[in-house]
Amino acid sequence: MDGDICDLPGLIALKKRFRCNLIIDEAHSVGVLGPSGRGIGHHFPGIDPNDVDLWMGTLSKSFASCGGYIAGNASLVNYLKYTAPGFLYSVGMSPPNAAAALKSLELMQRHPEIVEQLRQRSKLFLELARSRASIRGFPWVLPSFLQSSAIPYNACN
Repeated sequence: MDGDICDLPGLIALKKRFRCNLIIDEAHSVGVLGPSGRGIGHHFPGIDPNDVDLWMGTLSKSFASCGGYIAGNASLVNYLKYTAPGFLYSVGMSPPNAAAALKSLELMQRHPEIVEQLRQRSKLFLELARSRASIRGFPWVLPSFLQSSAIPYNACN
């Protein structure tokens, strides 16, 4: 959550070398990374999505909704669907949450420039925050180590 970006090509190479499964959690990358916000798989050019066994993420961050998703080959997804406690002991998404997530996806696909605008605003925020206080952090999450609560208050005024 602090802005680190995994070396997906390197992870895929390790997966192939050791013949193991690779699961990627897109909770903090979908909506932010890649030219149109499609996540870590599109952040690195030339990645074959089939090289990752399971993609998962949340709809509660970039998509302003609730719930999550799992994507992978049909047999693995079906296995999880019928055996994972999160699927067995929960209810489906409400129609308003499904509509919010769908609309967010549609907007991101139709207007990829909003992802670049997010990056520019994040960069500006970080630059301004660093110039006004001794704050360390990354564009997506800004962990703050401050000596007094007066510092952020004064920075906003």
